Amino acid sequence: MKSNTTIAATAALLLSPLASAQTPAGFEPYTSTPLSVSYNGNLTVSSGALIAQPLVQTLPVISSTQTFTGTHMLVFIDLSLPASARYANSTAVLAPGIGDCRTTRLHWLQTGLVQNSAGAFDNNTPATAEYGGPGPPLNDTPHDYAFYLFAQPANFTIPAFNAGRDVFNRSAAARVNYSITAFADVAGAPVAGNYFMTQNAMNNATGSFVNGPACPASLAGTTGAGMSQNGTGAGNGTSGGAKPPVPYTGAGGKVGVMSGALLAVVGGVAFALL
Repeated sequence: MKSNTTIAATAALLLSPLASAQTPAGFEPYTSTPLSVSYNGNLTVSSGALIAQPLVQTLPVISSTQTFTGTHMLVFIDLSLPASARYANSTAVLAPGIGDCRTTRLHWLQTGLVQNSAGAFDNNTPATAEYGGPGPPLNDTPHDYAFYLFAQPANFTIPAFNAGRDVFNRSAAARVNYSITAFADVAGAPVAGNYFMTQNAMNNATGSFVNGPACPASLAGTTGAGMSQNGTGAGNGTSGGAKPPVPYTGAGGKVGVMSGALLAVVGGVAFALL
């Protein structure tokens, strides 16, 4: 029988990729390689930190102490956008966010990034989607805002799920339900990342947050892994007689299954340590 020391070491090894993740744990895609994000010249984002909304409204500086050669692109996205009000009676395919009744909203998409000698990434082309600061709803829980840096493939084109949208303007409705999973299917795994959490600066003001009508069954099972709770990747109910949204899985769903298996193994190890 293995000693507790051996089991503990195995558990630590299995957990290390999750513990060092620079993007939200359990959400695909993810990366353990850190990306430096600095606002206003004096605020450096610590992975997972809760930051006041007014401090993250201006275009940040993106950099790394590691050397990245070639051309890169950056996606900045809200992974916690309330979805039920918008999709309760929709036939849309759903890009799952973190938590029940959550989807995504694109806040910045910049291609043509090249790292300079100081480590910062310079914008060599106009943004595909100009930077828009976080604006979570009044009295909602803190949202997860993630930065994903990708190597830019030659002749890169926007994936079909996200293609054909006018997303340049920061207020564009087409930025909602933007799939980072579909993006990674085309671009490959992110090479670095970071994320923070923020909430509406006016929280606790008059008024209460309402995530639309009661959460429809078709959305209640979506998870950060990009799959429904029943593991089928499909909704399990209807709302208002409409066809339920179907969660987009892509490669993220496959990786999500692997993550679940890893957690099950770790759970077994943890039990053995009791």
